Amino acid sequence: MNKTLVAIFDTEDAAFTGLTALKDLHHNGDITLFDSAVIKKDNNGQTGVVKAPEGAPTGTFLGMFVGVLAGLVGGPVGVAVGAASGTLVGATVDLLRDNVDYGFVEQVKESLAPGKVAIIADVEETWVTPVDFVVAERGGIVLRRLRHEVVEDQLAREQSEFEAELKELKKDLATATDEAKAKIQSRIDSVERSMTEIRAQAEAQAKKIAAEWNAKREAMELQLRSANMRNRARIKDQMEKSKQEYEVRSAKIKQASSLIAEALRP
Repeated sequence: MNKTLVAIFDTEDAAFTGLTALKDLHHNGDITLFDSAVIKKDNNGQTGVVKAPEGAPTGTFLGMFVGVLAGLVGGPVGVAVGAASGTLVGATVDLLRDNVDYGFVEQVKESLAPGKVAIIADVEETWVTPVDFVVAERGGIVLRRLRHEVVEDQLAREQSEFEAELKELKKDLATATDEAKAKIQSRIDSVERSMTEIRAQAEAQAKKIAAEWNAKREAMELQLRSANMRNRARIKDQMEKSKQEYEVRSAKIKQASSLIAEALRP
């Protein structure tokens, strides 16, 4: 399963040896390490980035997560200003909080005491023992959370709400007085514009998650080429689970886009 993994260590040296160990697990096929970063909290409580994420294959997700932890990106409103262009029609505070998973951010912040150093990683992991062992061996602790994707659910929810409103407005228009018709028609036009925007957002999101899946698939195929027979089975299992997650997300997007198109049909 795709997870955001945080491993916290007492020193920078321990953190980087821990990162090397995670890369070894990746090489052995125990996990797939897609991207990673290292951050440090100084004795004054300020968090800085020691090693930035490379940004692939998961786009801006890990960078945003690290940015929030390091204070480079503000709270939900700051995220909206800095990273929400071209994402959602609503781009609501609640949506952004869910997308970044601020509950997990706060858990990490509480665990990252002054002087501590943390690896932040985006991984595919089917069993936790290998990571837990190599991190504990270096005196660290592990926090992990399933990647929390809500964009598809939010788009589907907005589509459903606007579609229901559009149906009610059209019923009202059919029986309204001349004086009320103009106001109702104005609202209908507004809802239809919003639905058109949501459809465009859904199409953009579909391309984004397809690109992310293709990049992850290529990373796991590269793993397979250098893995032994025992580890190849585990990597294939991780790849299959990742593919299933992508297909579920893609289906939600496709359904939302199709329903919008149907609702807007004259």
